[in-house]
Amino acid sequence: MFNNIKGKTCEIIFIKDMELFEIFYNSRENGPKQINNSILSTMIEQKKHNFYVYNNELAIVKEGEGPKVLSSKELLGILNDFVEINEALLNGFRKRHFSQNELTAVLKSPSLKNILPELKLYTRSPLFDTQWESQGKAG
Repeated sequence: MFNNIKGKTCEIIFIKDMELFEIFYNSRENGPKQINNSILSTMIEQKKHNFYVYNNELAIVKEGEGPKVLSSKELLGILNDFVEINEALLNGFRKRHFSQNELTAVLKSPSLKNILPELKLYTRSPLFDTQWESQGKAG
């Protein structure tokens, strides 16, 4: 798990019964690149959302709507669904929100194009299925 990203990540733990990833971040040991790699790793490993690169942007596909390019606010909402950051303090950890800089780094990351599938074409009502059987409806 968590080996799809080149470079170091922070410590990441998956809590199976909650379907939640916890990133343990320590500013003395981890830099911005490690937290970015950690967020990207959890985006790949989670099973709730399918992320794509669409027109060189991070996107998801909503059923019946098509591809949706994500803003930093939308990305924050989606990330909060499956990952949280625990930041090291002198006497333990505290949970915190993603910073705007962290979200922007994920959205602008050159790694996205290398690790996520590219969505080149999308149709809401495909004429054929994956076995090339016609799915077209008369009329």
